[in-house]
Amino acid sequence: QCCTCKYKRPIQNTPFLDIPVVPTSITEYLRTGGVGKPTQRLPACRLTKCLANYTTTEVVGDVECASCTIQREMVEWEEEVLVLGGAVQALTNTRGPEGLALVEELTKAEKKLQQLKQMDPEDIEELHQLLSSDDDELSGLLGGTKPKKRLVRGDAHKRLVLTRPPAILCIHVQRRFYDPVANRMSKTLQQVDFDEYLNLGPYCSNYNGTTAVPYKLQAVVEHQGNAFSGHYQTYRRRPDDSEKWVLVSDQDVGPRTLLQVKSSQAYMLFYEATE
Repeated sequence: QCCTCKYKRPIQNTPFLDIPVVPTSITEYLRTGGVGKPTQRLPACRLTKCLANYTTTEVVGDVECASCTIQREMVEWEEEVLVLGGAVQALTNTRGPEGLALVEELTKAEKKLQQLKQMDPEDIEELHQLLSSDDDELSGLLGGTKPKKRLVRGDAHKRLVLTRPPAILCIHVQRRFYDPVANRMSKTLQQVDFDEYLNLGPYCSNYNGTTAVPYKLQAVVEHQGNAFSGHYQTYRRRPDDSEKWVLVSDQDVGPRTLLQVKSSQAYMLFYEATE
């Protein structure tokens, strides 16, 4: 949504393989310019908080706005119509060469203004064509030669939400980040607490405050090591007994409890829709 004209663009769907979430320690560390050490073990954050941060509304700068551009053009052409209309009325002979030329210009300006009033802000191609023609047409009484027109840019609100929740949901906990203080890549050790069951409703486009989109945890990938090297291992439910868990680390496989699974340093979480 444009912060200036309040025009709200339709939802644009984009396929995704996973939802990337950032532990709160990294967000806070970067926001404060390097206060605190996310590479140390800090108080845990909740997965739901990370998902809320991912889907929160943010302000994005230097965004093209077709609606603001149309409004700007309408102001210019309304002024053009006003000036040309006044010039036509001031003439004593509108049938002479000068009068006919002014009437023709007024007709063109009124047609252009009507075109702008009916224009769909989502029809960017039509708007670009209009701006291109304006470079040649909108001159004379409003200042002579004009620079090439471009779309108006400004701040806009942006939000990422889910429109079609997948059957299998993959959440990527982005522990690796660039540390501007150390001038190198680092990895946070902050614990991200997650539950066996997850309601994805609050992060969907059709959420009404009570909408439930239930998921059940199926597997967790854990990374052991630093930002440059390490080892991956997986916690997953047993194929023959979904209420029991095992840890798979290369060729080693051993039983684990749900509490041990939830205590892991989650790197990737896999949930399955239950409805």
